[in-house]
Amino acid sequence: MPPSTQTSRAGNAGICTQGKPVEDIQKGNNHEVGQGSAGSAAHDAGSDGKGTQPAKSRWAALAMERWEILVILLTVAPMAGFTVISPYQPTIRAELGCGPVCIGSMTSVSSLVGLFGAPLVGALSDQQGRRFALTLGTLAMALSFVLQGSATSLSWLWLAVFPPALLSHNFTITKAVVADLASVDNRAATLGKLGLAAGLGFMCGPVFQLFITTFAQATAAATLLQVASLWAIYLLPAMEGAESGGSKEEGGSKG
Repeated sequence: MPPSTQTSRAGNAGICTQGKPVEDIQKGNNHEVGQGSAGSAAHDAGSDGKGTQPAKSRWAALAMERWEILVILLTVAPMAGFTVISPYQPTIRAELGCGPVCIGSMTSVSSLVGLFGAPLVGALSDQQGRRFALTLGTLAMALSFVLQGSATSLSWLWLAVFPPALLSHNFTITKAVVADLASVDNRAATLGKLGLAAGLGFMCGPVFQLFITTFAQATAAATLLQVASLWAIYLLPAMEGAESGGSKEEGGSKG
């Protein structure tokens, strides 16, 4: 083919030959097209590998680790103990002469003491550790149940108000445990499970009532639930506390 014909065809195709043979230009274009296709394929593969994640199972949110089960047990136990003993409290108070004013006063005093007890327990939890605060609150609640079960006068009922109001703030401490142990992605889900466990604890009380007929039996069952939760506290893994907090401060001062 004459060079003029090749030049005219190249010009019609919109290609600037600049003195180069048309065959070389076509080879170069094909090479560039091949590189572009390979690059786009690699980009698509890379984006699929990084951006696309396998779909999670719908039941993945319900999966729990061992420490989550223990924390839920710590939430269920005090709620169940309270609902086991609460149906008998009005009768006992009436027998000991605690009327509406007395009951209202107990509620107000309990709330007032709790205002001072909550920050106290929070400080103990940070300085002495979560286990210490949980154990203290569990023992305080168990002591309150024992005092109510053995009350022979109104003063005993008043005495039973103070230990849990001052020291038993375990639900708040369990939230701190979740903050220490749960990852950022699972923290909200675990806190939601705590709310579910609290509702479950209130539901367990009426079930226990099927096997309980006296106030003494209710007191014993509620106290045993508190003692059993001590086992769950012992099995909890290491958490933020006095030692870890001190090491962080030392590390920060050294840095």
